[in-house]
Amino acid sequence: AMPDEDLVRKTPGGFGTIKETLTHFVYNESRFLDVLEGGAITSEAPPATPTLAGLRAIADENSMRLLELASTLKDGARVTGNFRGR
Repeated sequence: AMPDEDLVRKTPGGFGTIKETLTHFVYNESRFLDVLEGGAITSEAPPATPTLAGLRAIADENSMRLLELASTLKDGARVTGNFRGR
């Protein structure tokens, strides 16, 4: 419910605007999950101006993916993935 003018504010030393920061978190989490699920990065690049509803939908999907991944792990398991050859 935040006004658009608040979402485009920048703070000194921060990572862009609030909306840019949220977009960065949500899309990088998707890529992180792609790698942990054992595949190549398939998540799309974010649109230039994603909507908050769109970001919320991706975050909800990510939460389901995280829960699914967690349900497959045994106690003490270590999760790894390959990102850019590492």
